[in-house]
Amino acid sequence: MKSILITLIFCFLPLVMMSGQDQQAQTLLSEAIYQEEVNGDLAEAVRSYQSIIRNYPDQRNVAAKALLHLGVCYEKLGSEQARQTYQDVISKYSDQADEVARARERISRIEAYSAELRREAEKHLRAGNELFKRWEYESAIKEYEGAVKSGPNTELALNARYCIGQSWYRAGNYGKALATFTKLIEENP
Repeated sequence: MKSILITLIFCFLPLVMMSGQDQQAQTLLSEAIYQEEVNGDLAEAVRSYQSIIRNYPDQRNVAAKALLHLGVCYEKLGSEQARQTYQDVISKYSDQADEVARARERISRIEAYSAELRREAEKHLRAGNELFKRWEYESAIKEYEGAVKSGPNTELALNARYCIGQSWYRAGNYGKALATFTKLIEENP
């Protein structure tokens, strides 16, 4: 009985000793995690995490967790902000070992995934170039489109989109070629 009482005291003592601000920050973090993981409302979770980071910077443990979860939300949304957010966890909260380790792990996964997408895009670009050389322009376009899908915001994608325009031009479809080149220039002045 005495050991159970001691265990309960050690479990709940930290909660009792928390200041009102500590409790509020922890409660908001729990609500934000619930929004993210249970409700799947990433936009609301992002706003909540940003608010916690902004309003409770001195609650380092809570702020680090909020920043880490913010990175996860960005990652789920496909935003390139995820990597920078994880870097912020590492640089701003180096004293929070668990969050730093998780941020490093997430960065490694992002880098591995990016490398795989790049290899896939390069494969499509090479295949498209081979088809282009053989005057198989419509087949080449499909490969170039695969390169764009594999790495949509990369230099490889820009090259592939240019090659799509060249393929349409060589195939005699000047309207599609002009539209492709015009869009490419407008999006990348």
